[in-house]
Amino acid sequence: MLRDEEKLGLSAASKHVPDHPHASTLWRWCREGLHGVRLEYLKVGRRIVTSREALDRFFERITEADQAAYADRHPIQPSHTSPTKASQDSSLAAAERELTDAGI
Repeated sequence: MLRDEEKLGLSAASKHVPDHPHASTLWRWCREGLHGVRLEYLKVGRRIVTSREALDRFFERITEADQAAYADRHPIQPSHTSPTKASQDSSLAAAERELTDAGI
């Protein structure tokens, strides 16, 4: 829980994010969210603080939301099952008949 974690101002927190987004980006993630997920924060006086752990939870939730959205748009197709011995034998017999009929 954020209250039990080491607090970071948004400028400091941005240094723990790849590509180091501007603090205003983190503020937007707190207030407006990203893909329906908001970054946890506490208001301490006039400052907004978060934590490394809150950033981790935020990115995990965004990833889960993205994976769910992708899965909805691109369902996994059932894999083809391996042919059974009987179906292989049947296919082989049909191919042999076709070759025999063709005189080969």
